[in-house]
Amino acid sequence: MKPFYLFIFTIIICTSTFGQNIFELRNEISKQFLNAEKSAETITQIGKQLEKLSYNNKEDQIQLAAEYEQILKELNEHVPLDSLQKTYYDFYVDFSQMFINDFKQTVLATDKYKIILFATSVSCVCTIDMCVDQLADMLNTAFKYNVEFLVVDAFTDMDLTAKYDIGFYPTVIILNNNNAEVNRYTRETELTNKLDTFFKL
Repeated sequence: MKPFYLFIFTIIICTSTFGQNIFELRNEISKQFLNAEKSAETITQIGKQLEKLSYNNKEDQIQLAAEYEQILKELNEHVPLDSLQKTYYDFYVDFSQMFINDFKQTVLATDKYKIILFATSVSCVCTIDMCVDQLADMLNTAFKYNVEFLVVDAFTDMDLTAKYDIGFYPTVIILNNNNAEVNRYTRETELTNKLDTFFKL
């Protein structure tokens, strides 16, 4: 597996900052995904914010809490980074999908360019590995160029998957400020370079 982070974020713990709304929480969760040395203290703060969210049902809340606890467990046990990253990926995709309507409505309403990653929560090891890598590539690009982003679980979200005619995953699409698709990358092995080339134009 190729390295899944291009730069390391310096995390400043401040619950009043990333606890204000779900987008700030999403951004903090994203930064921790990119962080090669994940902070148990920051992840604990994330857990406190998760408890304050309004979930569609109790099962979602229980599932996300269990995945969060597994991250803390593996972090405390100092499991290899690749294994921890896959556990964090599962948590990230489920969090994104549980609140997809909030994210979709706001992201698509902005006048910025958007990157949408169609990943999957269920597939073979090689596909999950590629999804982990491409989530990191997409997040790095989104923060670097200040563009909006959305993560979709193509395994469970049939509406968006059908709307954008996604046949394979991971697939990354770029929408312009009018939400027209302007580029697409399917199982791209050089995603970071391709995204850099696109956004530098």
